[in-house]
This record gives sequence, structure tokens and C-alpha cells, in this order.
Amino acid sequence: MIHSGNTRVKIVEPNKGKHIGISGDINTIVASKEDTGGTYSFIEANVFPGAGPIPHIQTRENEGIYIIEGQITFKVDKQRIEAKPGTFVNVPPNGLHSFKNETN
Repeated sequence: MIHSGNTRVKIVEPNKGKHIGISGDINTIVASKEDTGGTYSFIEANVFPGAGPIPHIQTRENEGIYIIEGQITFKVDKQRIEAKPGTFVNVPPNGLHSFKNETN
């Protein structure tokens, strides 16, 4: 952490952060809700072929996902979205959704 006045600035270098395995993916917590005063979390996810979470709902928060490389298939309610690099998907609270890497 770097302190700038009364503010703490968090800097996370590439491949740093807390790495955890979820649903066959490797997620890196870059900024947790504790780091941001509960305003958001930022997680980098490596979604391997065939992996991705089961359908789920967040009840209080939006879930925003930005595709950097590869392709991810999203299912949001009854819609199917093929998300390529540069695609941003924002799922509001109570939206049933899942995503999967259906590529090699």
C-alpha cells in the first residue's frame, strides 16, 4: 500500500494478488471489497477450456465481466452471448447467469 494523504493506494503488479481456484478457474483477487471500502471487488479470472461457474445469482451487487482474450459463452436469463475480446457484460443483481469457455 502507498499512502497519499489520508488515502491508501493499492498497487498490484502482474501475477500478484491472492490466487484461488473456483469452478475449475484460477481467480486472482486484485482488489477485494475490504481494499475498496465495500464499493467493489476486482478479480482476474483465467477460465480454462470447459470451465466456468454454474448458473448463479448475486443478490446485492452487479457483476461486470470484460473479455481480454479468448471467447466466453454467457447465459443470462434465457439469452446466449458469445463474448469475444473487448466485450463487456454487466449482470445486475438477481440476474440468473453463468459463463463457460467452450473453446480449446
